[in-house]
Amino acid sequence: MKEIEKVWEEVRELSLGWSSRSNGIERLESPPSPIRFLREFVSQNKPCIISNAISHWPALSLWPIGGGGGGCGCSYLSRVLSQSLVSLHLTPHGRADSLVQLCHDSSSDHTTSSAVCCFATAHVERVPFPRALDLVLNSSNNSDLNLNGSTATSTATSATDTDRTRMKDTRRNSKKQEEEDQKKWNMAGVAYLQQQNDCFRTEYSELAQDCEAHIPWATEALGCLPEAVNLWIGNHLSQTWFHKDHYENLYAVVSGEKHFLLLPPTDVHRMYIGNYPAAHYVYEKDENGGGEFRLEMEEPARYVPWCSVNPYPSPEDEESERSKYPLYFNGPKPFHCTLKAGDLLYL
Repeated sequence: MKEIEKVWEEVRELSLGWSSRSNGIERLESPPSPIRFLREFVSQNKPCIISNAISHWPALSLWPIGGGGGGCGCSYLSRVLSQSLVSLHLTPHGRADSLVQLCHDSSSDHTTSSAVCCFATAHVERVPFPRALDLVLNSSNNSDLNLNGSTATSTATSATDTDRTRMKDTRRNSKKQEEEDQKKWNMAGVAYLQQQNDCFRTEYSELAQDCEAHIPWATEALGCLPEAVNLWIGNHLSQTWFHKDHYENLYAVVSGEKHFLLLPPTDVHRMYIGNYPAAHYVYEKDENGGGEFRLEMEEPARYVPWCSVNPYPSPEDEESERSKYPLYFNGPKPFHCTLKAGDLLYL
């Protein structure tokens, strides 16, 4: 095993320009020039983190909860997107596009140690953005998400008896609508706002003025404008499975933190890629406003090549996972990096 580890280390160093003994992903304190970015990172297929790359974007002060914009960021976003329907992704556990055991309840934690697994995608609903954001902010694993609708307020300082009656009826109708909306949008599981496929320039186009349309120095280095610009809004339960992208990616964090585990392309053999039947979650609501998840297999059957390794197995599954995937667990550690607000990752 020591000989294999030495080869792994040498291949990493030769192909990516770093040693596994180094600090990992290089961090730049300011955006590089286009020529430096192209020469030192793009041409070498070498990731890097750029601090202060988007510090001039209005989004950094307008979007975060507790940020600017005349109030908290959620108020700003809900106001700007008040009329927008967005794609809300729901899973029982916060892991979309992941492997799930077919023999277990769909809300159980993932393990690949036994039984047959499928590649499961999230349940997706079109939801008004303000309510979707509430669902994301109040998500908890396997718990109901209760939305409290906004209460209508009156600006009248005085009113006749007829006006008061009308106001009471309006408030009663508003309360009834609130209850109906709350019942409609009660959901279980973990909510996540995303849609890929250029969703920032379609579903979230009203926010375009808060960000640059592209990263100028990266655009010059790469020789093209972005093919797609996507937005993700999640919470601490949101996870993305090990995967590979066939694009040059620039990830910018506007609020909170994003944790990455990165492996070089030369480590693909450690991912134990398998072909898994495709499925998707269906969230079935009951008449009382509750509901539950079930897995529905795709018809006709479709198989997806996907990484079999779960880098964070549960304590009860860790031993079996390690024995099943020794190349991953006994090999060089992945590169771990954390992006905070204002950081940008090139990958």
